[in-house]
Amino acid sequence: MTTSTVVLRVTLAGALFAGLAPGIRAQLISRVNPRTDYVETFGDPKVSALSLLVGLAWGPPKTSLPFKPDQVGILLTPALQNLKACVEISSQDGRYFAQNLYQLPNRPGAGTFDAPSKHVKELHNYPVVEMAVSIRLVDDCNSADRSLRVPARITPDVSSPALVAYLNADAQHLTVSLRKKGTSELIGSICESTPERNNISFSSSCTFTNPPPDDYDLVVEVQEGFSSRKSVFKVSLR
Repeated sequence: MTTSTVVLRVTLAGALFAGLAPGIRAQLISRVNPRTDYVETFGDPKVSALSLLVGLAWGPPKTSLPFKPDQVGILLTPALQNLKACVEISSQDGRYFAQNLYQLPNRPGAGTFDAPSKHVKELHNYPVVEMAVSIRLVDDCNSADRSLRVPARITPDVSSPALVAYLNADAQHLTVSLRKKGTSELIGSICESTPERNNISFSSSCTFTNPPPDDYDLVVEVQEGFSSRKSVFKVSLR
């Protein structure tokens, strides 16, 4: 059994689930180098060495809404202001991948990432359930994966405080829990297989329904034959 630790920071706020009031627009989060091309690829499926945790997002994953890259965003809290964030978008079938570095603004509130994709039409053919978004707080997208992360808002109409982890492992082999810091108490999740459309980038989603604000270990156990592999991700739900 091996243990790897990745630190994530997750902030719960009621405004996140309420959506934006009519007439209020989310602020646009610019790329660090806005004059360069938006970095993305679309084509033949590619198998890449993705981490176990491929994406983290708010809201239930079961939806038929089409994926729109310009709706991906985060709730900007004071702790996130003026930091840089590497945003990676992966399609489940391995055909699409985007990786771009952003400068988070110093104003709080909802924000969406500038995403001038050349493949908007193709991406609209994907329901949001088949897309995973990872947001890492790093100064360089090539930095090591052991970095702070924040959950994405994949659609603007998040209606429930559910935390969803997208994982590169079969649901039937997964046990994913939140363990409150300093205790042995576990909060379980419901892990389900994602739609079978060439599960290359990720194959499972695990949902926590309204976990109370606190500090946790996100414990991911993958059964591999007669042994298991455990990964622990530090999570703050404050």
